[in-house]
Amino acid sequence: GQGLWLPRRKARLTNGAGQICCAVKRVLVQDSVYDAFLDKLIARSATIRMGDPLAEDTDLGPLITREAVARAHAQVDESLRMGARCVAGGQPAEGNYFTPTVLVDVTPDMPVMKDEVFAPVAPVCRFGSLDEAVAMANDSDYGLQSSVFSSNISNALKVAHRLEVGGVVINGPGAFRPGNVPFGGAKQSGIGRESIVDTVLEMTEEKTIVITNAL
Repeated sequence: GQGLWLPRRKARLTNGAGQICCAVKRVLVQDSVYDAFLDKLIARSATIRMGDPLAEDTDLGPLITREAVARAHAQVDESLRMGARCVAGGQPAEGNYFTPTVLVDVTPDMPVMKDEVFAPVAPVCRFGSLDEAVAMANDSDYGLQSSVFSSNISNALKVAHRLEVGGVVINGPGAFRPGNVPFGGAKQSGIGRESIVDTVLEMTEEKTIVITNAL
C-alpha cells in the first residue's frame, strides 16, 4: 500500500503497527505541500502512545516477534546508511515495540522503499507532477492497495486508474477492506480476489451447458 495521506488513527504509524498487508508502506507527497505535511506528520508521531493494544489509551501496539523488530531495524539502518535521514523514531523500544519512525531523503533503491516494512515506518518521498507520482508508485514489485489524496476528484480518479494495484481508496487510508468488496493485488501482491462473493465462487465448481439448435 502507498499513498499521499494525512496522519490519522488508522494510517501508517498506528494501524496494526504497520503489520497489516494493506497498511501504507510508502508516502508520496507533492512538492507544494511537502513541508507542511512533514511538519504535521512529525508532530503527530510524537503524540503516539505505545503500549498494550487492548488498552483504550494505546495508539501503537507491539510487533509480532523480536525477530520482526530486528528485521525492521535492519531495513531502517540500511536505508540510513544509503543516505536516508530519520526525522522521528528509528529505534526499537523495550519488548517487541518499534518507535514510530519517519524517514526522508529516501530513494527507490532503499529497503524502506523497495521492500515491504512490517513496522510503523513511514518513508516520505516528494514528487512534482502527477506523471512523476504515478511512475514512482508503480515502480514496485508489489501492488496491493493504494490511497490518493486530492481536493481535485478528477485528478484523483485519473491517478487511480493508472496505478498498478488491486484497489485504490480516494481521500482515505488504504486499509479499507469490507467483506463485500473484492480484495487482492497485482504483481507480487497475489493472484485472485477475496470477498463474500469472490470467495464463494472460488469454492464453487462451475459447469457450462450450452443448448444449440443444430438438430
